[in-house]
Amino acid sequence: MNDIYNIMPKEKVGPFITEQRKMVIGFLINKHKVSEENAEEAFYRGCHAMLENIHSGKFIKEEHEGSLAKYLHTCCENQLLKMFKIASRNISDDDVPDWPDESGDKVQMETDLELMESIVEDLGSPCQELIWGRYGDKFSAQEMAYRLGYSSSRVAITTLSRCMQRLRNRFFNERKQQDEE
Repeated sequence: MNDIYNIMPKEKVGPFITEQRKMVIGFLINKHKVSEENAEEAFYRGCHAMLENIHSGKFIKEEHEGSLAKYLHTCCENQLLKMFKIASRNISDDDVPDWPDESGDKVQMETDLELMESIVEDLGSPCQELIWGRYGDKFSAQEMAYRLGYSSSRVAITTLSRCMQRLRNRFFNERKQQDEE
């Protein structure tokens, strides 16, 4: 049975993981423009994948030029990309809050539009640019990724999805508070 202790001494595993954690998380944040939380999740998933690959025999030290650190970086980046892929499958038009109904009360519609605009402005960057770009300017995910300097359209889609969730939550919470007053 293979394990990491066949690759490095037991007393060096903890320090190796601690050192790599900082480097991998920084690398993922800089390269993929993700939150620290997502980078950390990808790191832990990558460590798990690396250990599984060592255990199953998929990782052979001699075939990977002896660089366990490089292999760990690759595992972590692959896990992050898997997270983006899963997140992008779950995005639909349902992620857009119910915009005010133009056939309804004009005063309420204007109030709702002002509230949404205020929330979007308050969300700041990159949410503001993503939401206006996608729903105002009708940019594609690829164009938004290019304009904002993201590494791929997946990053733009995932970030937009999170921004829309924040917008939706705040809109409905603030609208509920207004209705209660």
